[in-house]
Amino acid sequence: MTQQIEQWHEKFNTQGYLLLKNFVSNEGIEEIITSITQVFEQALDNIEVDYTNLSLDQKYQLLHHKAPELKSRCYELLGHLEPLYRQLLQPCIQQLGHALFDSPLLVDGMMVRIGDQQNQRLLPMHQDFGHLSKINLTVWCALTTCGQHNGGLKVIPQSHLLGRVPHKYYDTEEGYQYHGVLEEFVATQSQITLEMSPGDVLVFHPYLIHGSVENKTDNLRWSAICRMNELNSACYLKKNDAQFKWPQHSKELFGDV
Repeated sequence: MTQQIEQWHEKFNTQGYLLLKNFVSNEGIEEIITSITQVFEQALDNIEVDYTNLSLDQKYQLLHHKAPELKSRCYELLGHLEPLYRQLLQPCIQQLGHALFDSPLLVDGMMVRIGDQQNQRLLPMHQDFGHLSKINLTVWCALTTCGQHNGGLKVIPQSHLLGRVPHKYYDTEEGYQYHGVLEEFVATQSQITLEMSPGDVLVFHPYLIHGSVENKTDNLRWSAICRMNELNSACYLKKNDAQFKWPQHSKELFGDV
């Protein structure tokens, strides 16, 4: 294990996350944004809509108004873009995953997330469940500026040391329902909002309590995310009727562990 990986390993275990500044180069971010733009341009070409001189945000909004179902299909394709894998899963991140888990790794959940001004998908403070393994490593990359005003993530440092804590369902004004940590587990804890520039990467433990920050600007917030799961705790190979992913809504989720 290199000295850098050892330092990351120790810091990750202590606070439950790592904030790696300038992890993806400006050129790497530009490559990702270009590939995302090409997906939306292809969709707009297919329905013969003129997008001349429009920004990526404007192309997204144009497709949203002209063909919302096609926009959703674009969203599904974004996680398959090759530059995302190359830029986010650099060798040092893979080495950190192996050092933390001592297990073969399974990559899952590569996607691009788009935070608009309506803030309809804000997640309450929660822990991450429902993935290929019980323990996994989330890699969250800012593609645009993220933080207190632009939308992003807030975390409770060292909360991963609590283990799994009880959750409940929270209803939103828009009619969505999300699971979140019971309020008594966050009320007395210090939360910090992470200020991230394009190319900054947050790597965090699934038990780290974290949640969404409202986007107060007129711009979209773009980010990319994936997870590295440990094969050793994947449920899919435990028995013939096991689900592909650990159940997200189960007795374990609600604190019976």
